[in-house]
Amino acid sequence: MLDLWSQSVVAPGQSSPLEMPLNLSLENPRVSLADPEAYDDLTDGIESGSGVAVSRARALAIPAVWQAIDQISGDVAKLPIDLFKKNKETDDRQEALEHPVFKLVRRKPNREMDAYKFWRRVMVHRLFWDNAYVYISRRLNGTIHELIPMLPDRTEAVRVDGQLFYDTEVNGTVYRLFPEQVWHIEGICCDGLTALNMMRFAREAFGLALARQKCSAKFFQNGMRTGGILEISSAVAKGTADKIEQGFRKSYESVEEAFKTVILREGAKFHMAQLSPEQTQMTESSRDSVRDAARYFNTRPSRLGEEAKASFASKSEDNRDYLDTTLSPHLASIIAQSNDKLLTEEELAAGYYLEYNLAALLQMDFKSVCESLSVLRSAEILSPNECRAVINYNRRDDAGGDKFGNPNTTSNKGSDNAAAVAAAHRKLLANTLDRMVAMVDGKASRNSSLPNNLIEWVSAKLPGLQKTVRAAVTPVIEAHAAVAGVDAEPLVAKATSSFMLQMRVTLLQLANTVPAGALKATVNQTLADVSCESIAEEVIPMGEPNGE
Repeated sequence: MLDLWSQSVVAPGQSSPLEMPLNLSLENPRVSLADPEAYDDLTDGIESGSGVAVSRARALAIPAVWQAIDQISGDVAKLPIDLFKKNKETDDRQEALEHPVFKLVRRKPNREMDAYKFWRRVMVHRLFWDNAYVYISRRLNGTIHELIPMLPDRTEAVRVDGQLFYDTEVNGTVYRLFPEQVWHIEGICCDGLTALNMMRFAREAFGLALARQKCSAKFFQNGMRTGGILEISSAVAKGTADKIEQGFRKSYESVEEAFKTVILREGAKFHMAQLSPEQTQMTESSRDSVRDAARYFNTRPSRLGEEAKASFASKSEDNRDYLDTTLSPHLASIIAQSNDKLLTEEELAAGYYLEYNLAALLQMDFKSVCESLSVLRSAEILSPNECRAVINYNRRDDAGGDKFGNPNTTSNKGSDNAAAVAAAHRKLLANTLDRMVAMVDGKASRNSSLPNNLIEWVSAKLPGLQKTVRAAVTPVIEAHAAVAGVDAEPLVAKATSSFMLQMRVTLLQLANTVPAGALKATVNQTLADVSCESIAEEVIPMGEPNGE
């Protein structure tokens, strides 16, 4: 890849190499030897309070750090980027499949890398070094030829007389590039040039995790026995005392001798002087390491293998939270930088823009997808062929595949059609509320060990779920309101308040009537039997398809 970059960077019209200043490291010309932090990069890392030096290479030995980088970089890399051209008169858009930038971001960024490998490497640089740099190689006519990742530890942004440049080192030579030649995404940044070094701020958390791993390894190396003091009487001759000590070490500090009984002679005594793993809460400390890594990478600990204390009603809701919490900042920075650096001002003015395709990440289970498509099909929002495309089916051979109509009626006009559409919306709303019941069941059952615990949870925590319920029912009710010609907001408020009231009354009644020993099982069974069809019929009445 360095050879590939070298061939591109010295092309006609590109920047010429700079002379390497004398105060730079020979191994990494980006690192100034006058900088106190340089020695952190050139040595084993940053010393932490736990006594363990923390470097990027050593941080990868922490399972949660490796998993976070591997997972986030892989998830971003597998999301496809689409290039669209928007018709400003009609607001319609179409994919610009023939545009050269589409090939670069979607298929082959350069001659050695496919799109997945390219974007994964970019994200590893961003997550691990807090900065990701890509060299934009252009042809003589100005069009983009290749996108080539640059090493983040050998590249930096600098200002010379107020002008922004990027200095990068390749094969011992430093090159100065203009901003137009560099695609750059960054983490938390204060100076407008380079992101802060996360490893420096995380050194205590990561150092503690490494120290814990080292301590655990030593514990097992010593046969799972804690250290202490061997007391030998002063009356025992030195030679005998030495033999006692050697024999004790051989029997006590070896993995092979674990679980064997140690016999002390000549009145020797052993005094334990170290805490056991249970006393030091080693297991809880391991969980803390996972939670700390999750915080630094802005993801939930459950994504890194830590048992979740909160659950989601469906996989699609879990993915939505993952997108909003973890992936969105990265995706937004990639798209913003790509639109700015890969498209010209003329192309942007003509309506071209890049956008991530999030459909695969937010895909619901197949049953929910079919139910949603049925509603959209009945409401004449999608045609049969458009519905088939969503589930990766080929187009229908007959002409009816592109026609809009309600398949549940013989006529697409009149009150019968409106009633069918309302019935489809009503069923979808009931199914959505049933999923919310499952969510409440999961949370309430974990707080049902005692009646007072359940009552406290209902009073303190249940109201906090109202926002989630409202967000779940809003798309369904808005779809119904658009077809029926009514205001969606009162219906959303009605569905949400009715649901929350039903959950509150049901759970409080169980807490006040069911014995503690049977409470959890009764909560599970009662909520499993709850049907939300009555709430759906209250919001979208069966006799009034227009919702009034």
